[in-house]
Amino acid sequence: TSDVCEISDLPEVSNLPSTSEEGITGVWIQTDNGDETYTYTFTVDDGQGCYVGTSFMVTVVDSVEVSFNDLPTADICAIADLPEVSNLPNTSEEGITGVWTQTDNGDDTYTYTFMVDAGQGCYVGISFIVEIIENIEVTFVDLPTSDICAFEELPTIDSLPNTSEEGITGVWTQTDNGDETYTYTFMVDADQGCYVGTSFTVMLSGNILPIFNFETVYCQSSMPNALHVVSENGISGNWVPGVINTTFLGSRVYTFIPDPGQCAISHDIVIEVISCENTDNELFIPNVITPNNDGLNDVWYVEGIENYPQASVQIFNRYNKLLYQGQGPENCNWNGTYLGNPIPSGDYWYVLDLGNSDVRMGHITVKNP
Repeated sequence: TSDVCEISDLPEVSNLPSTSEEGITGVWIQTDNGDETYTYTFTVDDGQGCYVGTSFMVTVVDSVEVSFNDLPTADICAIADLPEVSNLPNTSEEGITGVWTQTDNGDDTYTYTFMVDAGQGCYVGISFIVEIIENIEVTFVDLPTSDICAFEELPTIDSLPNTSEEGITGVWTQTDNGDETYTYTFMVDADQGCYVGTSFTVMLSGNILPIFNFETVYCQSSMPNALHVVSENGISGNWVPGVINTTFLGSRVYTFIPDPGQCAISHDIVIEVISCENTDNELFIPNVITPNNDGLNDVWYVEGIENYPQASVQIFNRYNKLLYQGQGPENCNWNGTYLGNPIPSGDYWYVLDLGNSDVRMGHITVKNP
């Protein structure tokens, strides 16, 4: 042919026929004319009459690379799917047909190559590389803490920022997981690169009642104990008033206000100042029981409680779990069990309400065999 697509496609003189259609023999020579053109000349051997040779010219034509519109971008995010060769166009913009292949180069890069079908002139294929880019998680500052107290309000999705520190926009959703836990998830809007959302979980912590073990009844003008600023179950705070006053007879409410961030609630304790000349209604509250059925200290019982018909009692463990409650003097006793089963040895706390604004609190040591 007069045109070839590659220099390697030029015909070799050794491959050309040395005998013409007329049976005339000779030899071929190739001449480089420059400008990518070559002349092939057939010279007739001597002694073959009036026959003369012939020649033809070949031009090397540049190969033409096919083109496509809307091929996948060079980079894709790890959350996206690699393009499938079956989904790529098998006909170029020039109408050239072919097939695509995919090669895994390692390091999260892939080469896609279009190979032109045979017999379509000087068109050659094309290739592109796709690299998988690591996803980037968006960040936020000042999101709600992971734990909030039961008396606080859960954050609403409307109160959360809808633009991350990187300038990425999206929307928040809230999911109730049960067990007082809630997951908040930020979903990134479309077309924002390789950014992915984030999430955090909020757990509602129970309200903790501070428990104290000190005397709540004092004789008038006696020296009172100091009010502890850390409860038996580890809650810190302050008292209002801050010092017990035994100057005047009667009852006065002292309020313990927990420090912030402890999920603890304030608690009122009534301190009673009495005249110790009258002991008709004195109480004896034991602080140790040994429920081993030996007839000694098997039951926690308050001596003198019969003088308080409106009395009630509650027993708690160190985690503020209610183990027992009783209403009336006849029920203000406890045998050291919970749901009919013996409890482990250790310290427990009582709240004894005498029904006259006098509340006694303290601990009970249980010693099981």
